[in-house]
Amino acid sequence: MRGFIKWFDEEKEYGFIEYDDCQDIFFHKSEIQNIKDIKIYPGQSIKFDLIVTCKGLQAKNVFLLKNAWNCAIIFIGGIRWNIS
Repeated sequence: MRGFIKWFDEEKEYGFIEYDDCQDIFFHKSEIQNIKDIKIYPGQSIKFDLIVTCKGLQAKNVFLLKNAWNCAIIFIGGIRWNIS
């Protein structure tokens, strides 16, 4: 599956993923497989596996993807914007 980082707490090392019209998907930094020491920010493209837990949806095997257009993606008022 592919989605975008919705928000991430650097201190607690967890965040949530935006994926289609699905509810928020929890992920922990320890699940990132390809890059360990990188700043995680809203709008980053990711690939992940989805599992269902007793607490809700959770992402496993998370891979940070490079943005194909080499631009920043930001969220304003819940809307995703590509900024070149």
